[in-house]
Amino acid sequence: MFRILLVKDGHGAPDLEEKLRRHGFSVDVATSLKDAKKTESDLILIYTTPQRVGDWVPGDTGIPLMYLIDFEDEGNLVLTCPYGCIEKPVDDGDLKSCIDFVMSRIILGEERYRKLFEYIDSCVAVYEAVDDGEDFVIRDFNRAAERVERVKREEILGRRVTEVFPGLDDFGLLEVLRRVYRTGRAEHFPLAFYSDDRISGWKENFVYRLPQVRWSRFTGI
Repeated sequence: MFRILLVKDGHGAPDLEEKLRRHGFSVDVATSLKDAKKTESDLILIYTTPQRVGDWVPGDTGIPLMYLIDFEDEGNLVLTCPYGCIEKPVDDGDLKSCIDFVMSRIILGEERYRKLFEYIDSCVAVYEAVDDGEDFVIRDFNRAAERVERVKREEILGRRVTEVFPGLDDFGLLEVLRRVYRTGRAEHFPLAFYSDDRISGWKENFVYRLPQVRWSRFTGI
């Protein structure tokens, strides 16, 4: 049975564990990541808010971790895997699809991950830190990101993000990438206007660090 450690930040999502159990998952509930090493969980799911997501440092648990972020004012939940938004109250089907994604990522490996990465509607990019985290090289870019940012993946892979998006420093996201790389603390970068000589528009970003690559999930508006 797939085992989930649900870490609840505050008193939100009172029926989340019930929904997970109804779909056949084994669920332990905690309020601290200190309990993570005491369990044999396959996944840590942290329920929190955008304002507090940076307070949850993954640490060295050796267990895959996701954040379920509650945008209280907007009525949406965002799961930090390439899936998108979940409307509140949480729909069983949406929740199951998200967890299925993580299970398939862990169990089935890269082939399943690649298909989902390619065909979801959310923009997703993967960056690798270079120059001790001063800059970042683009390692992957899904189709939605190509469409929104008006670039071709084959033309930007391996290039520095500051070269492809020269307005990133003034926009403020470059400093966020550096900070997340150095601290390991996930950050939500709120809606702001990006502009360079090629493109412009309103964008919102969520950035978090993976063990071997730096993953930035962003949505262009």
